[in-house]
Formats: sequence, structure tokens, C-alpha cells
Amino acid sequence: MPTPSKAAVRAVALAALIASSLAARAAEPGVMRVVVVEAMDSREFRRELDKLQALERTVVPEASIRVWRARFAGSEVGTLIVAEEVPSLAALAKIDEFGKSNGEYTATMHRLAAMSRIVSDSLYEEVTHDSPR
Repeated sequence: MPTPSKAAVRAVALAALIASSLAARAAEPGVMRVVVVEAMDSREFRRELDKLQALERTVVPEASIRVWRARFAGSEVGTLIVAEEVPSLAALAKIDEFGKSNGEYTATMHRLAAMSRIVSDSLYEEVTHDSPR
């Protein structure tokens, strides 16, 4: 009986690695941090968030930040909703640790704080079929 080629063994090992990483990701629900912000200049605020996202993606490539502006919201018109999605609480903790030790990250956070006021800051966990009731 012929032995499998090195390429075939590598392909099977790679497939097993991908399958196990997908299973691990599926086991832990995603997390979304939602921050309601009043910003003086929404364009500049967004530019700073883009810098922050680029830094965060160096440690959690799946991190995603989206920004929404309230339009038909009475006195809340113009308020920004910043939604950051990460694959898990562990990924959020990894970003937090990175932020504590990275000077550029800290400087960007200070610039964001200087141009805005946080109205609320909430953490949401994805509801899946396996989530507790």
C-alpha cells in the first residue's frame, strides 16, 4: 500500500486545523460593545475611530467598528452609535490589554475623549441556538 504524500498529509492537517478553529469560534458567542456618543465633529471622530480599529486589528483581526448617526430621534438627532464587534469576550480582553500598553492606542483614545461625550456604554453577547434561555 503506498504512503500518502507530504502534500496530502499537509492538506489533511490544514483542514483539521481550520475545522477545529471554526468549532472553537462557534463555541463562544460573539460580543458587541455599543457606545452612544455625542461628538462635536462626527467626521473627525470617525477618522480617529478608523485609526483605533486599525490598531485593534493588529491583535484581533476580526474586530469591526461601525458608526451610526440618529436621524429621526427627536432630541437624540445627531447622536452617534458606535458598535464594535469582536469574536469573543477573550478577544475584547485582548484588545483591552493591548490598549493599556500601546502609546498610540492611548493617544487615540484621549483624542476621541476630548471631542466627544459618552452617553452610554453597553456590552452585548450574541444569542445563538445554544445560548441559555
